[in-house]
Amino acid sequence: MQASFDSSKKWYYAGLLSIMLAVAALYFYSDKKDFCPEPQSRQDASGLDYQYARSFVYFYYYTGHFPLSTLRTEVAYSKSSANDEIEANGRDLVMEIGHWSRLGEHARIWAFMPDAWLRGSPKNPSVKTFNALVFCLGLLSLFHGLFRMGHTRLAFLIPGIVLCLPFFHYEVFSRQNLFGLQGSVFMLVMGQILPWCAAGKKNRMIGFLLLLILALIIGVAAEMRNENIILLMACCVMILLGHEQSIKNRLLYCGLLVLFTVATRQGVQSYFQNKFDQTKILVAQKKGHVYTGKRIKGHQFWHPVFCGLGDFDRKHGYAWKDQVAYQYAIPILRDRYQISYPYHPDSLHFQAWYDSARLYYIKFDEIEAYEKVMKEKVFNDIQQDPGWYFNILQKRIFRILHDCLPFSNAGFLFFPAIALVYVRKQRQYLALLLASCLPCAVTLLIHSGLGATLNPLYGIVALAILIDFLFSYLNHKWLLGRPDTRSTQKQSSK
Repeated sequence: MQASFDSSKKWYYAGLLSIMLAVAALYFYSDKKDFCPEPQSRQDASGLDYQYARSFVYFYYYTGHFPLSTLRTEVAYSKSSANDEIEANGRDLVMEIGHWSRLGEHARIWAFMPDAWLRGSPKNPSVKTFNALVFCLGLLSLFHGLFRMGHTRLAFLIPGIVLCLPFFHYEVFSRQNLFGLQGSVFMLVMGQILPWCAAGKKNRMIGFLLLLILALIIGVAAEMRNENIILLMACCVMILLGHEQSIKNRLLYCGLLVLFTVATRQGVQSYFQNKFDQTKILVAQKKGHVYTGKRIKGHQFWHPVFCGLGDFDRKHGYAWKDQVAYQYAIPILRDRYQISYPYHPDSLHFQAWYDSARLYYIKFDEIEAYEKVMKEKVFNDIQQDPGWYFNILQKRIFRILHDCLPFSNAGFLFFPAIALVYVRKQRQYLALLLASCLPCAVTLLIHSGLGATLNPLYGIVALAILIDFLFSYLNHKWLLGRPDTRSTQKQSSK
């Protein structure tokens, strides 16, 4: 039998303590020895671009200016030294390193702050503390939510499986990147939304407050990596399929969640736009290198779609390589849009700059016509050769099911698990399973190679549900086979 929240507080607190101790052990172990990227890690994208990102931490931590860095390699680490650096070496101030700050997702800079606050310095900045903190909160949240609903075994199973996976060991505790963030945030929001959905009628103000909290979490996560916006849809699926209230109320909740999330993202973008405007004025006053080029809110869509179509073949000239897309676009940009910047075939940008000092090169992402060229190419090839595209989708689906967490082919467990919870009419389990597979949409539509399929947790959820059912079934059979149970049943029948 599954224990209730009130009668099993010792198991509840034991579970919370176990999660915190396990995360702490992984965190401190990783200080001595890095976890290995094999056998589970993402190699499909650069992500955070740590070598560029770290350059902006110094001034943001000490002065709040962003995006601001310096061409000088030696700086003293204190607030007064940072201010002196601005005053004494203003001509070395820059607003861009590589192409890190101009492509949006500025909230990534916040991922460095917990570690800097913990150590009292932004020297050798790291995102490991942030990743470990969100990961721990996600595990605790999911454990709490499932335990509160009375799903005790599942509350132990899912966090237990996650804590054993090499993917999270590497991406959370050893890698200077944010590829483990989606799984952590998924657990964090699901742990909050599950008990609320199962509670039925409840104080509406509590529901609105919860939706606001979920929106803040998802909105900030999406401003760190755009792909995390898919978690908004996962929450909507959870509400629509798992909530006990009327369909009218469920639609209202989904609408509010979307509204709050959009507002959160706009708030974050406005905050960093103000930071940019203030920093631009400062750098101009100090005779530094003002960035006057174009900026975008986040990574473009059609460029990765173009590259992703090279998942399995080069039939129409696609490949998961930026330069392949650039080389395709160059003749069209020159002939149709009169964009005549010189370009080297192996480069990630034009051989042209926004500034005379040649610090800020012009990149394809900032040119609106480039996205149009990518979109046109993709649509034309799909229309002319739909069989080729559907073949790619089929292969991606198989790869999603095969190359997934917690182990190869675990994705196929989704089908018996979904059938089981449907037959047993376990509404919240059904919603959780479907919500957990939604992040697969990103890999299905864009790219499925090089570990891109390792983000979704649906394989873990499916495995845990099947283990939970098997344990319940065997426990029931064992109880029926006990002599005292049989005698009790005979007396009851008499």
